[in-house]
Amino acid sequence: MVRRASLETPKVSSGTRAVFATAIRARGETLRLKSSLVTVAIVCLVSLAIFSDESHTGLDDAYITYQFAENLAQGYGFVFNRTDGPVLGTSTPLYAGLLAIGAFVGADVPRFSMVLGAAGWIAVLVLVVAISWELGRLAGGVSAALMWSVTPLLVRSSEGMETSIYIALILGAILATHRSHPRTGLILAALATLTRPDGIAVFAAVTMLMLVERKWSWRVAAPGVLLLTTWLIFATYWFGNPLPTSGLAKIGHEVGISGRFSLLSPVLVSQALPAASGVRLIPYRTTIVVGLVLAMFVGALFATQKRLAAMLVWWVALYVDGYWFLKVPDFWWYYAPIAIVLGLFFWLAVAAGIAAAEQVIRSGGARFAGPIVLLESPDYRSSRPDGTEGNAVSACSRLCLGNSRLAKLCVRQ
Repeated sequence: MVRRASLETPKVSSGTRAVFATAIRARGETLRLKSSLVTVAIVCLVSLAIFSDESHTGLDDAYITYQFAENLAQGYGFVFNRTDGPVLGTSTPLYAGLLAIGAFVGADVPRFSMVLGAAGWIAVLVLVVAISWELGRLAGGVSAALMWSVTPLLVRSSEGMETSIYIALILGAILATHRSHPRTGLILAALATLTRPDGIAVFAAVTMLMLVERKWSWRVAAPGVLLLTTWLIFATYWFGNPLPTSGLAKIGHEVGISGRFSLLSPVLVSQALPAASGVRLIPYRTTIVVGLVLAMFVGALFATQKRLAAMLVWWVALYVDGYWFLKVPDFWWYYAPIAIVLGLFFWLAVAAGIAAAEQVIRSGGARFAGPIVLLESPDYRSSRPDGTEGNAVSACSRLCLGNSRLAKLCVRQ
């Protein structure tokens, strides 16, 4: 006798359904992130190709680093003039070393620098999207990245410079530390310091977080600390001073010659919000900057990942305080790092505002639709088809409480 197979659907527990639902939702979020990263990278690459100009090979300051890189590649050492002794005349020794590697293998230094800069900007915008995803506002990060992708302002203001590589290292250090990789975070922070001396601010921010959370250990910190310490000892021995002479010279600039670094500079507004220069909002830059700073603090306060937001705020505060204390000149490329973070928080605030508005609209729509569904439901009528009394009081109580599942409840009844 053959036993018939049961046609009953196997019962699945509510816990199992919840696990499956969570897994599907997580997979969907991951796919959204990956598609956003690819989209931003492609748009940025196409934009860089469109706005590229072969006649542009770098700003004036970039050629100082080019000279050091070419002499280093040709075996003359870290010198500006081949007859001079070793001198740390560029503020970006790590970037000069990268350019020297390119020159050693036969690449044209200015062209190679432009390619490195373009790759750096793609990395920066990809990291912006990744950070926004961690903060729970992917749409805001994508909006910010696409805005910077289609406006060549940031790229043009730092052509041939180390700026994009420097910002990518900063964002990478902060993101790695947030994702529980403090060793990688400190290494990237040390590399940022070798790229520009003010990278010590992100090194301090990462260290502060580790100390506050009591996660500091020499076993974790050793690679980054050793890398930075080795460079400081070598630079002091070889050049006589670990601080670049070019940086020391810029600090001594007169205000009338090159101005002073300031949060109220129109350069910061233009870089954080490129549209501001297009619609002539620069005269209101004080209000705009105050709004950007408030958006950063409010965004950090209400962020889903407060430790990541706190690290970004700490770094911006240390960066701005350092520049204000040193009274550095009003150069475009000094504003780009904090412009990225301030602009990102602005778009995160916009995304949060839109999401809140949508939530209010949906909630209001459900409340207005509730009475109509209630009147049409069997629960509202005096009797049901089977003769039992309907529970109108229960339905009305759910309506008054604003239960968003009221419609589904009435339909089932």
